[in-house]
Amino acid sequence: MVLEAYAKMKQLGIAYLVDSSWGHISQGEREKVLIARSLMTKPDVVILDEPCSALDPVARRNFVRFLDRLGSRKTPGAIILATHYIEEIPPCFTHALILRKGGVLAAGKIGDVVNSANLSKAYGAKCLARRVGKMFSFKLV
Repeated sequence: MVLEAYAKMKQLGIAYLVDSSWGHISQGEREKVLIARSLMTKPDVVILDEPCSALDPVARRNFVRFLDRLGSRKTPGAIILATHYIEEIPPCFTHALILRKGGVLAAGKIGDVVNSANLSKAYGAKCLARRVGKMFSFKLV
């Protein structure tokens, strides 16, 4: 199992953490270690709930890039990402679901769902959402 854990860490680009103690690694590194640990069970779905919430802007960007690489692989089969920030959606994601007051506001292909109209309804404020390159950009207007 130890070799499998190291192989998974290496696959995810975090093998350098193998001898690190939990208390001495960053929040972003902790998230990556937890993902590596969960992938050892060969899940069909990985659910991430606000994984960038404690990250600084640079760590957040790097983590989104990490998720994009992970999501571009064949395993896991699906990644579900819960976030309030569309800038955290990796380019490889294909579908989105927007919830409002416990119900589905919009669901489907990401380009059809993540837009100014839907986000304005979701947040109850006028929003501008657009793609900048492969990433989403958001601002209140």
